[in-house]
Amino acid sequence: MVERIVIYDEKGKVIGRIRYNENIDYPNGCYWLHKTNGFQEGLMKLYDGRYVLIYVFKKPFKRNYGKVVSADRALQEILGSHSFKLLEIKKFAELKQLADEILLKETGLKFGDYDDYYSYEDEDDDGVIEYRLEDEDEDDWDNCWESDWDIDDEEIQLLSVIENGRIIAVVEYNNNLDFFNGVEWSCGQSGKHKGLTRLEDGRYVLIQFSELLDERDHAEIVTPERALHEILISDNYNLLEYPALKDLKKLYNKIILQEEDWDIPYKGILVNVFDEGTLVGQVWYQTNLDSQINGRWMYGTWGKHRGLTRLEDGRYVLIYGSSLPKERNYGIVVSPEKAAEEIILSGHLELFEERFPELKDAAEKIYEIPNIEMTN
Repeated sequence: MVERIVIYDEKGKVIGRIRYNENIDYPNGCYWLHKTNGFQEGLMKLYDGRYVLIYVFKKPFKRNYGKVVSADRALQEILGSHSFKLLEIKKFAELKQLADEILLKETGLKFGDYDDYYSYEDEDDDGVIEYRLEDEDEDDWDNCWESDWDIDDEEIQLLSVIENGRIIAVVEYNNNLDFFNGVEWSCGQSGKHKGLTRLEDGRYVLIQFSELLDERDHAEIVTPERALHEILISDNYNLLEYPALKDLKKLYNKIILQEEDWDIPYKGILVNVFDEGTLVGQVWYQTNLDSQINGRWMYGTWGKHRGLTRLEDGRYVLIYGSSLPKERNYGIVVSPEKAAEEIILSGHLELFEERFPELKDAAEKIYEIPNIEMTN
């Protein structure tokens, strides 16, 4: 026997009964409004055109019921539950039309030749790719690179974008912020992924999804600064060459400090530089503090490396490198005293003459060494 439940209108008056339905239910329970797995939901339409939201409780001693809702609320519930297929049903054609009217569209990212992404100009023993952002003509997009996206065009998945508790757009999944950590492709956490896209009104959307059970995928509006930060920490600098994201390249050139101009021995990969947790600049990966131990270059421990350089504003950067899986290279801003200490501990006193002569005074004060003897 089909269960029928009581339905109420907007004023709380009983107006009839309707069949039990869970057509906007999903495994982890209701998401958008109620954020609980204590009940499931369904959506029906009455003969007079009104929509009824059905609440089916899983807890004992609670009765299921239905409530008349507006077309806008019905659409929000469909999008919030990712039950997009309901919009293709004839009786919900009005909701599909409403979605086309009120939802913002996604700006399509146009990609270049896929093979260009794998045009390696230089590679060292560890497979380091040589490339760097350059100030190119904004109209020259012939060398755009495509990220390694794993999306089947025939099975495109959609994700609702929520702002202030309301769904304002629907975008396609992508994982263009993922990177390979030596073991797997992810956003830095096993089984989790990130992507970036942009809406037609110019706002940026950060997509986050997970392969883990009981974790909901979601998309959120983020500031340009946050969008740029996500690109840089993922090392997917090629995204800044996409026409749809060219504003982020301008922002990059404006706020991200570069390394001061000097004769860098080897330009391999860029390293993000942090100052008290904030990303402030980028420098070339260096290992000029390493020593040769048992025929291998390292800094004290196998697979660990260190280098020292300086930003264009004069601040010193200590580079932490690693060739171990799941460990990434990065740099931190350090004081002149710390920079001098690292040089002495590494034994590369020649750096005081060749690269950082201004640190000799700091080293002498710290260690009370009258004259530092330089070695070749």
